[in-house]
Amino acid sequence: MTDKECKKIIDRAIEDNKVDAATEAHARTCPKCASTLALLALLKTSGSPTSDLKPSAAFLASIESSLTVTAAATSLKAKLLAAVVGAALTATIALTIFSHSSKSETQPGKTSETTSLTSSTEATSASNPAKPEAGADATAFPQLKFPSPTDEIK
Repeated sequence: MTDKECKKIIDRAIEDNKVDAATEAHARTCPKCASTLALLALLKTSGSPTSDLKPSAAFLASIESSLTVTAAATSLKAKLLAAVVGAALTATIALTIFSHSSKSETQPGKTSETTSLTSSTEATSASNPAKPEAGADATAFPQLKFPSPTDEIK
């Protein structure tokens, strides 16, 4: 028989976990299949060849120490990451509170805000002569008006 046919017979014996009559008949004529099937039978009956081996105490200690070092480094990284995230979150909250408090202080004096906006627009228009002014040609710049929440407060 060819090697492919022998391989199929051995694979079938391994998958079925037993040897049928056709496989036994082939093993009587093929020494390669006979030795492979004999080895399989030996492994099934004797168990693992490394079952009686035990790791040494030094080997187990080295594995345990490497795991401890890795766990300590991981916990340090986690603590450092938590500190950085906490500092960033605190800074963001403080900046938000500061910016809202500065906006609320300028809220009663809306005229100062609009004055600064108008003066900056005029300064920009004056510094860029190629850009036409918004009030110069009303047809070129359509003005859209939307209701504002501040319109209801008046």
